[in-house]
Amino acid sequence: MTISARDVATTDKAWRQAKREFRKAFGDVARAYRKANGLTAKAVSDKAFEFARQANVTGVYNFERGRPGWVDPKFAEGVFRAVGIPDAELLGSAYRDLKILFHGETKETN
Repeated sequence: MTISARDVATTDKAWRQAKREFRKAFGDVARAYRKANGLTAKAVSDKAFEFARQANVTGVYNFERGRPGWVDPKFAEGVFRAVGIPDAELLGSAYRDLKILFHGETKETN
């Protein structure tokens, strides 16, 4: 069996697209809860700091828009908690597991 450069490029493109869609799905959930509760990105960032010890307004926007790059899983869980998602810990754990699957294990600071 011969693998062409085109096959590799197509597979790589599909992989990148899948990663982006997963990130975007988590962000869409967070944005929906944020808007339903009338919270600003700044308010979410401030509340996330209480849970994750990280405040990042730009990170909230990047997370919600599914931009390239994974936000820190602790911050993601902090956002889920801040917007009032039930079982935010489970959703945060799922986000972390998918990040590891797609991106590999990374060291996180406490």
